[in-house]
Amino acid sequence: MKKSLTLFAIAVVSVLGMNACRYEEGNKLSLRSPDGRLTGRVWEVVKDGTRVLTNLSYQFEFSETGTYTMKQVYTDPFNGNVITDKFNGTWTWGDGKKSLKFQLDNQTDLTTVNITRLSAKDLWGTYDNGFNSLVELKALD
Repeated sequence: MKKSLTLFAIAVVSVLGMNACRYEEGNKLSLRSPDGRLTGRVWEVVKDGTRVLTNLSYQFEFSETGTYTMKQVYTDPFNGNVITDKFNGTWTWGDGKKSLKFQLDNQTDLTTVNITRLSAKDLWGTYDNGFNSLVELKALD
């Protein structure tokens, strides 16, 4: 019995250790894998660089199969109509799940976001657009 309990404890510590925080910001331990925190929810960009987005909205939804949908919603300044555009692409993990790599369908450009925080509700990172911009996303669900 004692041997079984010891093996169980080792297994639990191993599983928890695999999900330990690998990001600069955030919890030191998570019961959800990075995939479980990223996929299956809608993320909205709340800050891009120094800009807090108010009249423009970007939403991302990541699937477990490596595809994503980006929805861009904005108000036409001339007529006040709300315009929604959708784009699809693929995503992959990079650098031991410390970064996300995005590529829109029919595009050759690859965008890499270096993740600094990934929780069930927050995704923070930096990407190089010439200024090494910060980006913050919040889960909507």
